[in-house]
Amino acid sequence: MNFSHGSPEDHKMRADKVREIAAKLGRHVAILGDLQGPKIRVSTFKEGKVFLNIGDKFLLDANLGKGEGDKEKVGIDYKGLPARRRSWRYPAA
Repeated sequence: MNFSHGSPEDHKMRADKVREIAAKLGRHVAILGDLQGPKIRVSTFKEGKVFLNIGDKFLLDANLGKGEGDKEKVGIDYKGLPARRRSWRYPAA
């Protein structure tokens, strides 16, 4: 269930309905909830858009202004992102 849309009452109603139908069918059904994290939006680029190639380095910069993005970097609206960087996990190279 996507908790970004609807009210708590809507979500409970849907979960109750799933449980009711599962009980009638004698089935066990897991209900998963999609919890919203921070919304991170990229800003705009000087030239309108850029094309990146596999392997290109690209920086998300919380201090870069609107319309200043280029092939190497773009601004983001989530100023707290750099402070959270330590908790990120990177895939093995």
